[in-house]
Amino acid sequence: MTTQTVGERRRGSASRRARSAPAGSLLVRRDLGGGGLRSTALDLTLRATVRPLITAWTLAPGLPWPYGVVDQVGRLLRPLPGTTFERYRLPHCSATRVTTAASAESGTTVVYLHGGAFLVGGNHLHRQLLSRVAHRTGATVLAPEYRKLPRHTVTDALEDALDAYRHALAQGAHPDRTVLMGDSAGGFLAVMLAVAVQRAGLPRPAGIVAMSPLVDFLAPELPYPGCTLFPRSAISRFQQVAARVNRRKGLGDAPIESPTHAVRRGLPPRSCR
Repeated sequence: MTTQTVGERRRGSASRRARSAPAGSLLVRRDLGGGGLRSTALDLTLRATVRPLITAWTLAPGLPWPYGVVDQVGRLLRPLPGTTFERYRLPHCSATRVTTAASAESGTTVVYLHGGAFLVGGNHLHRQLLSRVAHRTGATVLAPEYRKLPRHTVTDALEDALDAYRHALAQGAHPDRTVLMGDSAGGFLAVMLAVAVQRAGLPRPAGIVAMSPLVDFLAPELPYPGCTLFPRSAISRFQQVAARVNRRKGLGDAPIESPTHAVRRGLPPRSCR
């Protein structure tokens, strides 16, 4: 399994640098140079807006931050025309079914797990992205609004993801035409969902697509210095919050299982970018 992430940009260069992964990891990291005008503009915008907020959060993660408000920002983002959104319930959370005119004929299903550091986000914030995935793939997209920190554990989020996959199968989705997809924390969940599917003895999905995924919850050197969103202190704060919630829920101090250490033989093909 190989991860590819956008790394430090070098003018006039598209050089690649391979770095060793943490001890015991099954991943290799490659930083890709370069980037177009749109990606550069987005990078600068996020560094000027979102990153300062995340930095502030790392200074006082215990404050009553309005996590739910972040998802409402997505109401300003318009989905692509011709997209249908249908809400439904899973055992522990709500979810959204996203379709286009091509969805019924394609027979393809995407179980999409949104990013947001396990703390924020939802199907409002990712509404435009979900519509783009549905249009580009022609698939029916099923997106659970999984439970999040700090009220729930990462294990709860993974349980909701597994419920979403079970729901897809129950609704007639073919495993060989079903892909698990996610971004950031959702990329983490997409890979771990494939592991959970295997352990539950369910039919193996066709593949995994993880975009800028968190791959090791315990890696002390992440994020790397060129990260657009997260300061180096962010991961340790996430670890502390997640560990505190685990203890509150009676799960003890066992480390959170991550893709780097949980990957097993028999998983579907995966692309991490």
